[in-house]
Amino acid sequence: MAKIGKDSKNSKTIDSKKITRNTKRITTTTTIKKLKNVIDKTSSKKQIPDDEGLDANIFVSTNKLIESLHAVRVLQVSYEGKNIEKKALFSEESKFVHLQVELKKVTPNMSTFIHEVKLPNHWRTKVNQDTCLIVPDVYRNPLDDRDADLEATKMKYADILEAGNAADLIKDILPMRQLRNEFRPHQLKKRLSLEYGTFLCDRKLFRNKYDFLPRFIGKAFWIDHKKVPFMIDLNLTSEQLRPHIESKLDSVQIYLSGKGSSISVCTGSLEQPDEALLSNLKTLLSIIKEKFQNNVRTISIKTNRSISVTFYMDLGSSNDITLSQKHEHLSLPKFVEDDFDLEPNSTIRVYRDGNVSVIKNNNSNDTDSIEDDDDEVETQ
Repeated sequence: MAKIGKDSKNSKTIDSKKITRNTKRITTTTTIKKLKNVIDKTSSKKQIPDDEGLDANIFVSTNKLIESLHAVRVLQVSYEGKNIEKKALFSEESKFVHLQVELKKVTPNMSTFIHEVKLPNHWRTKVNQDTCLIVPDVYRNPLDDRDADLEATKMKYADILEAGNAADLIKDILPMRQLRNEFRPHQLKKRLSLEYGTFLCDRKLFRNKYDFLPRFIGKAFWIDHKKVPFMIDLNLTSEQLRPHIESKLDSVQIYLSGKGSSISVCTGSLEQPDEALLSNLKTLLSIIKEKFQNNVRTISIKTNRSISVTFYMDLGSSNDITLSQKHEHLSLPKFVEDDFDLEPNSTIRVYRDGNVSVIKNNNSNDTDSIEDDDDEVETQ
């Protein structure tokens, strides 16, 4: 009796396990059917096939870009719904839409090259974004009064911006002496890069990567947050200054280096309408197509907190890609010239091949002044 009862209990137990498994299968099958019904309903709308409307300049069709933008908005809403308590904390940093490009083959260049792209609809009109302007010092030698020295530099360039009706575009003016003395540690540079949305600088400070400013800002600006200052010309007329600054503020930067195959660039904000985001995407994709041709593996879009939505993929082999190394010296000027303090009325030139020359000015009263510009005194 006990044995029979034991076997019956085991049989009941086995039967219950089978029932549980069957129930799970039924539930899973029902869920899959529901998902299929939802997909069928959404796909029942008239859509353009992938092959129709394909634009070779932007890799995919316009319809595919619209679907991808809609998917990103849905994912962002889903994320905010799951993190209601953290919404206030991450609302500012999760507004932006990023375009991510994965290359088939890493570019062979050893330096970082920056391509500026002007967007037709920049998000700075929808999202408050502070701008910092880095300027040269007025006095070569600092004054005894530090505050007076910095104030003199700030006032000079504030007057230039005011004359060009561009004062409202810049929040703060940062003299080079203040940047050099107060932001030397890496952590302070990193904090500075996060404090402003965009950085501008006088082109005199950023003539090439060997100048002091591009070397001083370091990893925090070049790699961590990719906020290398845009170069502007402050010697323009008052009528030209504001449009010149606005064109820089409406631009984004594509960083290209030989240290990885991934590229990420901000393309807009979710505060913008789909038409504005779509035009920005098309502009960036056309530049990427021009620069990289068939070296693009995948293209995706995402926000800071959502998963990426891939809308283009090329399964071709990387062995078919042939890249040529870009020579650094082609982007450098023939020479860099500056005042030479060790000899009166003279300037010093440093050529890109490493030669150094001292040039005396023609208006010098010195009897040994050089009248012919080709005559140079080399100091190596």
